[in-house]
Amino acid sequence: MSEQNLAQPVLTLQEEIKVPQVICRQKVQEFGDLQIPAPYGVTMDPCTGKLKQKIVLEPKGEPQIRVVQIIPDKIIVIGVVPVLLLVDGKLVIQKLEVPFQGILKCPGALPGDLVQLHDFQVEGFAVAPIQIPEDDCDSLRLHLILKVIVHYCIVVAKESILRVQAAKPC
Repeated sequence: MSEQNLAQPVLTLQEEIKVPQVICRQKVQEFGDLQIPAPYGVTMDPCTGKLKQKIVLEPKGEPQIRVVQIIPDKIIVIGVVPVLLLVDGKLVIQKLEVPFQGILKCPGALPGDLVQLHDFQVEGFAVAPIQIPEDDCDSLRLHLILKVIVHYCIVVAKESILRVQAAKPC
């Protein structure tokens, strides 16, 4: 039995497709902090400079991005990490946002490019005491510095036109 050529004639067309072209891709680590007055009853040992109570920050939801702005060759990212503040295991502050920010180098980035942020992780928190003068400057008031470390991935792309040969059966 002889083979027959069953292929149909094909027309070739040149098509243009809009596609994202990656400019840069980075894993990012950002730090952020917030200074607040120490909650009532929180004290510091004046000899060691350490807090007498155990202060813990717990994440309350995912990090939130508030601003992503592109300037030539750089990306500005500003966000917050919602947290709970516990003193000796008791919830003391339930609505608190620790801000973080960063400026990332991305050669070739321009306003209008596409930015994607993903895979957010809060690596950890730290709490440190600091004494700040009161308004009268004669006494000190205990404050807390709340620190956060956030990791995420960023991808910056620009739209490009890709010309392709497309086949269209007759």
